[in-house]
Amino acid sequence: MLFGALNLDKLETLLAGFTELPETGLVLLDRHGVVLARRGGGAAVTVGEPLPGWAAVKPERFTALEGRDGTRQYGYFAAVAGAGGGLWVGAMQANAAFEGAANRTFLRNLGRLAAASLLALLVAAAIAARFILQPHRALVGELRRSEAAARAFLDAIPESAFLMN
Repeated sequence: MLFGALNLDKLETLLAGFTELPETGLVLLDRHGVVLARRGGGAAVTVGEPLPGWAAVKPERFTALEGRDGTRQYGYFAAVAGAGGGLWVGAMQANAAFEGAANRTFLRNLGRLAAASLLALLVAAAIAARFILQPHRALVGELRRSEAAARAFLDAIPESAFLMN
């Protein structure tokens, strides 16, 4: 038992060495989902108790978990290399923090998409002005000049030339 406690202290020290991400908690679990150590505020779990919803956890994927108090959390769990599947480490984040980060990412990407779309529209307008509107205006100008020349020619013919037939 003393050996296990020393190892848990060592694991707690190991977790303390990780850089803490805002609103994210790191947990160390055994193969049955019992929390051996935790670090950070994002994980609403208690050391020594099983992780609620451990049976639903899919390795190397994000998993939605519901805590005993009804709070929803998201976690990403992976087996610790060299532990033979006996130890798992997970990063957990509360639903509000997770969704807030997802919303910020969505809004940032939506802004980028809007900026890129606006730029594409401006480029399309410039290309249309250069290759469509400019030749169209030149053609309309030439047509008007030709129409004016034809009217001038017809006006120069005496009316009597039209009445001879």
